[in-house]
Amino acid sequence: MVRRYEEEEWEEREERPSRGRMTVREAGHRGGETVLRKYGTPFYREIGHKGGERVVEEYGTPFYREIGHKGGTTVREKYGRPFYEEIGRKGGHKGGIIVRDKYGTPFYREIGHKGGERVAEEYGTPFYREIGHKGGTTVREKYGRPFYEEIGHKGGQKVRRLIEEGERYEEEHPEEYEETTLRRRSRRY
Repeated sequence: MVRRYEEEEWEEREERPSRGRMTVREAGHRGGETVLRKYGTPFYREIGHKGGERVVEEYGTPFYREIGHKGGTTVREKYGRPFYEEIGRKGGHKGGIIVRDKYGTPFYREIGHKGGERVAEEYGTPFYREIGHKGGTTVREKYGRPFYEEIGHKGGQKVRRLIEEGERYEEEHPEEYEETTLRRRSRRY
């Protein structure tokens, strides 16, 4: 017959040194390392997923919400908001790299475009005007007038460079320029 230990007994056994023997915690740790070496991380991911599905079947989604909230509250009290910001940034960056490598940059462009269209449909132009104004105000408060002068100057330099490149191209390829100009004019009328 297998004896079940109460939680307090397990804690006591884990902490109690036992004449050269391992504690329960040490044995569990060694066993976990052995399984990891033998089956790898995907094995743990799979059994964790199966265990999670089983818990949802038995206790339902609200149970997960409750334990997640309790765990999150404990972590927030222990480490504070900066901890969440850091792990979010790391996770978001890592997840972004994985998605980019899997689906490519055009995928991001497409989902960004779809997201923008959806927001525009739902909130309209005034929403974009408001968030642009808020962003501009924040930048002005943070960096001041010299920042705007600097980026304005850089933007002007780039426009001048692009115009010069376009004029050079026009001189080097006059036939293409005339054809393009004619097409633009025909679209206007």
